[in-house]
Amino acid sequence: MPQKVGMKTNDNMKTLILFLTIVSIGACKSDSTRQDATTTILNNEKKESSIRIEILNNSQFICFTPIDCQLEYVVETPPATSDSTIMLSMAASFTGQRMETFKYSNICGTYLADSVVYNRNSGITTNIDASFAYWNDSAYFAKGKDKDLLDSAIKNNGVFFMQKHVLCNGERGQMNLTKLTIYRVLAKHNDKLCVIQNTQPMTYPSFVDKLEEIGVRDAIYLDMGGWKYSWYRNNEGKVIEIFPTSNDTKYQTNWIVFKKKD
Repeated sequence: MPQKVGMKTNDNMKTLILFLTIVSIGACKSDSTRQDATTTILNNEKKESSIRIEILNNSQFICFTPIDCQLEYVVETPPATSDSTIMLSMAASFTGQRMETFKYSNICGTYLADSVVYNRNSGITTNIDASFAYWNDSAYFAKGKDKDLLDSAIKNNGVFFMQKHVLCNGERGQMNLTKLTIYRVLAKHNDKLCVIQNTQPMTYPSFVDKLEEIGVRDAIYLDMGGWKYSWYRNNEGKVIEIFPTSNDTKYQTNWIVFKKKD
């Protein structure tokens, strides 16, 4: 939701911190990818579809990297934890208003869902000034509303949505928040598409600084605040909540999901 790009520091934050503490105890491997970015791998990468979880930059970030998965953009119906093909699920685009009835127009920015383009005439705003597209295992980040990316996503039956520009080819966006909170991005790290969020509250400029420290050059914002509910499936098939449901979860309108490949 445009007016709430962060989240409150509350019991849900404590849940995340507790989760990170527990998984850190079970760390099985550590290496240094850069002088300023240490990485601890928390669960072994498997050849089959999985979500690799890493603690980055001296425990300041948690990174979720889908392995052998395909990305889909889902609207209206929440991804079901009972669907064993879904490995990771979280909110993507901003939602305009809290509405009891779903409306395609309530998802902010132009997006592609079920091979249909919605809000095609949406322009650039302060909160929505970047494009993301994905098809054939390749991800694309662009400033502004990239119509060529949209056309290519349509042609290739892929994913397209708009969000906040965080980093694009190393260029920073204009969002300058000072609130201490948790931020989340869809990004490329070590040439892998992944989701990264900070483990402790920090300001947005500091968040982006630290993304740059670990070598991230492309990142687009993902909706948080009341829309922060998200989950992944571990190597044993168990659903692990990254954030639990909240009062606003029922108002979520759209999600990115990483699914097992067919």
